[in-house]
Amino acid sequence: MGNTTPTICNDCGERFVTSFAGGLGYDTLYCDSCAESTEVLFDRAMHKKLEENYIPWVERTVNKCKCGGSFTYDAAPRCPECHSVDIEEV
Repeated sequence: MGNTTPTICNDCGERFVTSFAGGLGYDTLYCDSCAESTEVLFDRAMHKKLEENYIPWVERTVNKCKCGGSFTYDAAPRCPECHSVDIEEV
């Protein structure tokens, strides 16, 4: 299970709980536009086959977010109220 922690948005003051990591056997990807996230199973065989091309492959194969954004490994968690990335653990 990922690490969930109480979080506050430094822009709007919203308090919420964020998962900052994946877990055993899966990764958590965040939307690059809104506060949604998705979990993807870690594919060990495909990782071994693709090596450094694994992350781009996952990002291409995961569905788009309902907001139209993309789930990526580089996207940061966002505030569910204002979508800011200026958030911190409390």
